[in-house]
This record gives sequence, structure tokens and C-alpha cells, in this order.
Amino acid sequence: MDIGIIGLPKSGKTTVFNALTRGQAESSGASGSATETHLGVVKVPDARLDRLAKMFNPKKVVPAEVKYFDLPGLGSVAQSQGITGLQRNLLQTADAFLLVVRAFSNPAVVHPLGDSNPQRDLETMLGELTFSDLEILDRAVGRLEDGIKKAKQTERPAMTRHLEAMVKAKEALERGTPMRRQALSDSETHFLADYQLLTYKPVIVAFNTDEAAPDLTLDQLNLSSDLREGLGEVNLSAKLEAELALMSDEEEAEFRRELGLGESAMSRVIVVSYETVGLVSFLTVGSDEVRAWSVPAGIPAQEAARTIHTDFQRGFIRAEVISYPDLDRCGSLAEGRKGGLLRSEGKTYTTTVFTDEQGKYFFPPLETGLYRVWAQAVGFETTRAEVELDGTPEAWQDFTLKTLQDFSMQLSGVEWMASLPEDTPENRRMKVIFTNNCVGCHQPNFVLQNRFDEAGWRKIIDVMETVGIYGNPPRPDRPPFPLIRHFSEELAAYLAKMRGPGPSPFKLTRFPRPRGESAQVVITEYDITSNFDTDEFVTHDGSDWMEGTPSAYEARGPHDAEVDADGFVWIADSQSDPVRTVSRLDPRTGEVKNYKLDGRHGMAMRSHGIIIDQKGIAWFNADGGLGKIDTKTEKIEYFETPEGMPGVGGTLDVSPSGIIWASTGEGAVAFDPTTNKFKEFTSISRGRVGRTYGVAVDSEGNGWWAQMNYDKVGKGNYRTGEVTEVAFEPFPGRDEMITATDRAIYELAGSDWNSATPWAQGPRRLGGDKKGNMWVALWWGDRLAKIDIKTHKVTYYPYPNPGFAGVYDAVVDKNGMVWMNLMNADRVAKFDPETEKWTEFLLPTLGTETRYIAVDNHKDQVEVWTLYWRTSKVARLQFRTEEQMQALARR
Repeated sequence: MDIGIIGLPKSGKTTVFNALTRGQAESSGASGSATETHLGVVKVPDARLDRLAKMFNPKKVVPAEVKYFDLPGLGSVAQSQGITGLQRNLLQTADAFLLVVRAFSNPAVVHPLGDSNPQRDLETMLGELTFSDLEILDRAVGRLEDGIKKAKQTERPAMTRHLEAMVKAKEALERGTPMRRQALSDSETHFLADYQLLTYKPVIVAFNTDEAAPDLTLDQLNLSSDLREGLGEVNLSAKLEAELALMSDEEEAEFRRELGLGESAMSRVIVVSYETVGLVSFLTVGSDEVRAWSVPAGIPAQEAARTIHTDFQRGFIRAEVISYPDLDRCGSLAEGRKGGLLRSEGKTYTTTVFTDEQGKYFFPPLETGLYRVWAQAVGFETTRAEVELDGTPEAWQDFTLKTLQDFSMQLSGVEWMASLPEDTPENRRMKVIFTNNCVGCHQPNFVLQNRFDEAGWRKIIDVMETVGIYGNPPRPDRPPFPLIRHFSEELAAYLAKMRGPGPSPFKLTRFPRPRGESAQVVITEYDITSNFDTDEFVTHDGSDWMEGTPSAYEARGPHDAEVDADGFVWIADSQSDPVRTVSRLDPRTGEVKNYKLDGRHGMAMRSHGIIIDQKGIAWFNADGGLGKIDTKTEKIEYFETPEGMPGVGGTLDVSPSGIIWASTGEGAVAFDPTTNKFKEFTSISRGRVGRTYGVAVDSEGNGWWAQMNYDKVGKGNYRTGEVTEVAFEPFPGRDEMITATDRAIYELAGSDWNSATPWAQGPRRLGGDKKGNMWVALWWGDRLAKIDIKTHKVTYYPYPNPGFAGVYDAVVDKNGMVWMNLMNADRVAKFDPETEKWTEFLLPTLGTETRYIAVDNHKDQVEVWTLYWRTSKVARLQFRTEEQMQALARR
């Protein structure tokens, strides 16, 4: 803990410093220069360490430390010159301030303001800290206001929230409320953190009194409540304490007994400092070392481990914890363990399994500790319990689920789509129009779980005509989406008929619960903080199906991910926020570390896609350029495409020879890491925007990219530069469901990102295998396509269940299995090319809106990762065999 000692000249602050540190800094003259700083380190006295040393007989005993620094240059405050920039920089390094207030009388030491007045001096010093913060915020507000005017529309919401937080804080400071007393949300606190405002810091007021004077208290001063609240206080006679500090320990103890003095100033100040700052001592014991660490009060053991070393938290599995009074009473850890006084503290993340055919859950072996457990199924109420695992082979918790009459909130998007009736030609037509206009930006269960009359649905559709695909506020200069505008009246009537206040003509369809291989999976979910507030997790995260499908407003971040050879998961973040371009998840602990490429106006650059090459380098797109981070050294670099070449788009892949391919608005680029040069490949089809999206590399090192709006994929020969295209057939039977007028409108408007013609296949993302095939996820076609890379023959494999699952991405593992995320289904699917069999794995979160599939081929048994864009989670799927399940059953 670092404590800065501040005060007016002649307040005795340097004498206080000497008393606390047994130092001999010069204290008789006027204040020193603005650059002069006295430093001293004090070992925190703790009798518990002596007791623990006798108990464990360690090689060394290490107490906690407090570092004090005295800043003589603050004397200029008395002449109202304010806190200088250099002084402020020094103050920002402190964890807290020890503010020395003169309360002694000594005619020989003239007060710079004429007389001794503790209330005035305290208010003067606190006021100068406030004025310094106001100067910082004044300048920052002006810069951000200018920045917002020049920013892109997508950047403005986050920047506006940032500005609102600063203005709110500034207005409160002007009213005399320091930052530590302001009622700020976590997101507002996060926005203000970078400014290192001084009035955030805890303050301990040290009244420097005469030797025999009674104690002076803050309550005796006429301070405002905002200034008074939260201040620590201590009384000391700095002159006497400094003289005693020069004595030996034995001499000091004798003088204190003779004079009737209590604890030393050092001990009293340390106690008050710990209380005011909110710290406690975290004691670690062992044969090598008994040691005290200063950690925030109330944090779990895993976070306390981070204080010891950041690697300790990353590798932290479990710690046995016992309170000191219990250990002192027992005399040993062994006796404490016998008495049940040790508790286990460890990692927190969610592990999910599904029941087998007999309704039993078979979890993998779990560590000892207390677990929150809940059971749920569509059509039943969620039931919760807490279970303590004590290390025995079997733990049992029975659940009885109550039937739920209305289970509509629990349905996945594909189940909603399967429920929409197709019993009449008009219902079939409107279902197609709804599918191709209303479930691209939103999962269908988010839309259909609501009920509105026709006027209500029309108001929603009016907004959707001009809202961005990420939910950004409508802009008056944005033209309406032509297809939504044309069908708005019919869509409002259709939705009111299906999901209005009256009876609905459709019957809710529930898919079967997981069985067989689908029930043998173990799914672990890791939370990522919200992009709306990067200090907080999403509040409505889809964990409880009874709460319905959540909004994406808080999340909209984790998009793509790849796993490195050490098991770390590197995540691309698709939304604008101030802290991360990419992040790294440690699956062992759940720790997430952020990495930032500086963008405009203090925000991080946005990413979208990420890939890891053969050398362990993670490559990602970032605001039109190519980012690079070494997964070992964590060194980060950035490359821009040459002038005249399109910027790097949102998805990437790597060739067998290490060439990085990325999509662009015009086609694709290939980047050679050995020369740092880009090579451009331009799509053949031109005209309306093709919406190039996914990119993948085949077994020969050539790049392929999906052109959603053209229903084609482009292919670039890396060696020759030649570009060819493969076209997909129109979705069969869809055009028969619409009218001639509909067809004319569709042909005029064409397709776009999330609003398409009924016959569109919409190739989204793709992946190559080692056998010479390219596998393409057809978003609007809801099917998987296989392209022979030599003959360009296309084979189609439709999603086998009813509804619109949303086949979004396709990736091939080392065993040749094709994995897909079903964006609207809250499911992951596996396709076996040999048997042409689909296997689906239900995810434990409702409303995942997954965008990407990653396979971890480093392990003997392949693991699959997917990201929940809507609810800000990352999920790992681990697969068990029937033999492994039987072994668990016998356990």
C-alpha cells in the first residue's frame, strides 16, 4: 500500500513522515521543491505472524509493507497556486492520502495563513484536490464533445455514455461532492477510471497535536456531510513520536510506559489506513514462508492469489482457507481439518450436463466445494438447490419439476419457427416473408415471445425499417429497408394474428430432449463482461429458460474465437468499447485478460474474426486493418492495407503455408507474414453490394469467400492470382409461395445482410477439409453445402428438422467431422460426411445467437467452442463416449 503524506507548509507533515518511517528527512525549513520527495517503507507489525512462525517453523517470515512518501512541494497551495501537473502525477500513484492538519501551537513556527485553524486547513486541502479534478474533467469534456461530432455513427452511443458520465461527475464536484462520495454506476465508474481523479482516493486525516492536548475529532469540525463521510482520522504528536522513533525498541517501550503512551503512531496510522482503504491481511503459511499480503477486504481466495502473483490466479485451482482465530485455537491445520473448520475456495463458472434416458445426470468429477445447482426442461419450472461436494465419489440431489402450463418463453428460435403454421397458402407465404425479413437481426424467439396488437407490431416494424443491424438508433438520413417497408402492413397484421392479444392459430412445437450422444456432452460456460459496461456481466443472460430470450443490448461482443496450443482461448470482440479489441480466456480459472489496440476517441479498435497460425500467432481484423498478437509473448502489432486496396474485413483463415486470408468488401486479401505484404483478390460478380462475409482456405492453400447477396462463393488461386466463382442453386420451392407482385419487389430490392429474397441461399461462413472439399453454411437456405474444390460440384444437405435453425458457420475437425453453430436454435450440430448423419447438441443458455464454431484439435479428443453473441458467454463442449458414461454410472 502506497500512502502519500500531504498538508500545508508548517503542518508538520515531514515530521509525521519521520515518525512513521524512523527517517531523518529535513523538517526545519520551508517546504522543498516541487520535485523533492521523501520515501520510506514500513513493515506492518502483526503479532499473528510470530504465532504462525512458531506453528510452521518456516525458512522466513515476511510481513506486509506500507510505503509512505512525503511531497514537500504542495506548499504552493497556501498561495492558491493550485496543484501542479508534476505534483498531480505524484499524487496519482498513491493508494490513499494521509492529510496532516496542524492542531498544535508553536509561536516559533509561523503558520503560512496567519493562525492555526484545523477546519480551514482541512477544507483548503480537500478543495485543492477537487479543483485539480475539475480542471482534468473540464479539458476532457471539451475534447470528447469535439470527438463525438467527428465520430462514426456506430461509435457515438458509447462515446455519449462516456460524456454523460463525465458531465455528471463534474457537476457533482462543483457542488462539493468528491468522487468517492458520488453515486455512480459501474459503467460510469469505468469510464472515469482512466482520469485517475484525486478525490477518488481514500483520505486519512492526521491531526498533529501538542503532546498533552486532548484528541481532536472530525465530528468537532463543522464539515459538510459530503466532505466528512468516509474520512479516516488519527491523532498524534508528530514531534514526540519522531523523537521516540529515533530510540531503540527497548528505550521507546520504556519511555512509553513512563509517559503512559499507547501504541506508536506508526501502528495507529497503519490500522486506520487499512480500515479506510478497505484492506485486510491475507496470510499464507508453509514450510518455506509465512507471509502477510495486503488485499481488499471480502475478495475470494482466487482473487487474493492474484496479489501474490498474476500466474497464481491463472493457475489457481483450490485453496484451503481457515480464519486465524480458528487456527490459533486449534493449534494446527490438521486439527482444524478434523474440526471441519477449513473451507475450500476455488473457481466459479457453469458446468452443464443433460439427463440420460432414465432421467439421471452424470457430471464429470468436480472439485470439493459449494455449488449452486439448477434443473430445467421445456414445459417445467426451473428448480434450484445448493450442493456441498466433500470429495466422496457420489453426491445426490433429487429435483421435482413442476409442470408449466405456458412454456412459450422457454422455446428456442427454431421451435418457434416450426410452430408457425403452413396450413394455408397465405400462411406459407407470410411465414417466408417473416423469415427473410425479421429473423436476421433478431432470433425469432426474441420476437415471438412477445404479444402486441397490430398497431403495436406496426410501431416496432416502423423502427426496424431504419435501425442498423446492430440495433443502433434509427437515423433520419438512413433510407428504409425496401423489403421491410413494402411488407410492413402485411407483417404487422400477420404478427398480430400469430402473436396478438387474442387466441393464436398455431400450436407450440417442442423438440425432443437430448438423448444418446446428444446427452453425453459436458458444456462449460464462461461469462464475458458486457460491452455496454465492461466492468459488469450481463444481467439477463439466458441461464433460466423461464425468463425468456434476453435482449442483445447489454452484450453484442464475443464473436469469433480460437484455441492456442496451451489451451487459452483468444476471443475477437465485435462491438465498440473502451477496453478490448481481443481478449484471452483461461479455461482453468475463467480469468479473462483484455488486449487493446487504440482506436479513435479513447475507444478500442473493434475486431470480429480471429485465427491462430502454425507458429502460435493470433491474427484478427481491427478497424479495417490486420492485428497480430503473439500468444506466448503477448506482443501486439497492426498492419494496414496499402492505399487503394480494400480494408481487412471480418473473417480470417490461415493456409497450410502460413498465409493469412481475410475477407474484404470486394473479395479477399492474402497477407504474407514473412514479407508483411498484402495481395488482393477481387470478386468477379459486381453490381449491388455482394456482402462478402466468410473466408476459408482449402487444402491447396487457395482462398474462398462467401458472397451472401450473390449466392456465390469466390475462389482465389494464391499462386496465379486467378479468381473463379461457384454459384448455388436458388432455394427450391420458395418462389412458388409468393405472388407475382412479391417477385417483382424482391427482384428490384435484392438481398442484403439480414433481409433477403425467398430463393436466396445466403452463403455465410465456410471451412475446408483435407479431402479437397469446401463446406459452406447456407444461412437463408438453412442447409450445409459441400463443394469439390477441383470440379466445383455442389452437394446440398438440408437441416433435417422443421423450422429455421440458422446454419451459420461450418468448420472441419481433424477427424473430418463438420461442425456448425445453429444460430436460431441454441444448438451446435455435427455432420458426419460418411454417414450423412446430423447430431445436435443443445446449449444450456436460451438466446445464444452463436456466430462461430472453433474446434480444438490440439487435444486427443476434439473439443468444440462456440460464442454467445447475444448473452456474452463462451462455451466449451466436451464429448463423452458411452463407455465413459457407463463408468460414471458404476462409480
